[in-house]
Amino acid sequence: MQRHDDSPLPAHRDDEAPAAARHDRRRVLRALNVSLGAVLLLAAVYSAQGSFDWTPLAVAPHAAA
Repeated sequence: MQRHDDSPLPAHRDDEAPAAARHDRRRVLRALNVSLGAVLLLAAVYSAQGSFDWTPLAVAPHAAA
């Protein structure tokens, strides 16, 4: 791939490639863990919804605030 001088992408040196790969891997793993945590939280709330009285948190049409 040929690089032009007016390219908005920075030029990467070969010695920065392993560090960039480690950084990218950490970002992907962090995003995966956050997504997994959100799914687990949703599953916990969904499974616990029968155990709690949610009416104070419910929204109904024409309800006084």
